Amino acid sequence: MRLWVVALVTTGCFSKPGEPQLAAGDATTADAAIDAFITVDCSQTLFTGVAQPLNGTNGYTDGDPAITGDKLQLFFVHYLSATSVHEIWTTTRPDATGTFVTPTKLELGGSVNDNDTDPAPTADGSLFVFLRNGYPHIATKTAAVKSNPTPGTWSVQPLPGSLGMAAMGSIDLAPDGKTLYWNTPNNLLHIAVLNPTTNQFEDKTGTFGSGFNFPTVSADGKELYFWDSAALRQTTRTSTTSVFPSASSQPFPACIDPDLSADGQMLVCYVGSGVSALTRTCPTQ
Repeated sequence: MRLWVVALVTTGCFSKPGEPQLAAGDATTADAAIDAFITVDCSQTLFTGVAQPLNGTNGYTDGDPAITGDKLQLFFVHYLSATSVHEIWTTTRPDATGTFVTPTKLELGGSVNDNDTDPAPTADGSLFVFLRNGYPHIATKTAAVKSNPTPGTWSVQPLPGSLGMAAMGSIDLAPDGKTLYWNTPNNLLHIAVLNPTTNQFEDKTGTFGSGFNFPTVSADGKELYFWDSAALRQTTRTSTTSVFPSASSQPFPACIDPDLSADGQMLVCYVGSGVSALTRTCPTQ
């Protein structure tokens, strides 16, 4: 079924019945917990130093890490070599410097042969988009409050609208849940914006860059990181309507499958046999 059940959505990025709906691109959402992350401008502050392992993540060998805005919940992909299937798992920690606990597989329904990859959560972690067999889906937490980082119970649907039938190479979601960045299988970057009337993402005209493998985009939509099979790379643009230009290399040759935190001050990636993080301090706008 390709109908999106709006009443199940609990985050401010999709409106529930009776809530005021905000125009796509508004600077604030209905959720103050998300708003706290979208006023940081990091585009002129490069990551430096060495990627540091996140405590407790050694052995997460399969990539696609993504972290919530409070940096307390980590999503990642686990590969079952015996069956050649990818699953989405999660782990939490008590504070921003603590050790992540033993991970848990997310029960997302579907077939035992489904390949679930590329999780991209909103800042509060109450929903995330992901690819199932190369097609976009959305998972919404239905049995846990937003402030609780436990795995919860998830309702999974194909992404509503025509984009739900688009084959994708990768997918990323803005922290406020209102902008979707996705690649075609041949790495042409598309941007889709949430229509507050239909609660469906609508593709902007044209493409916004090419060759960006597994891109991750900042909350303001102006900074992009990706992995090019040899190094971590960064590119920026001055306007959210312009194309991302060719990228410059960052000195992190082993930082694979990058994901920016909601405030832009942490980048998690797969390094060796675990998840590591780069950090930076950014000025506020």
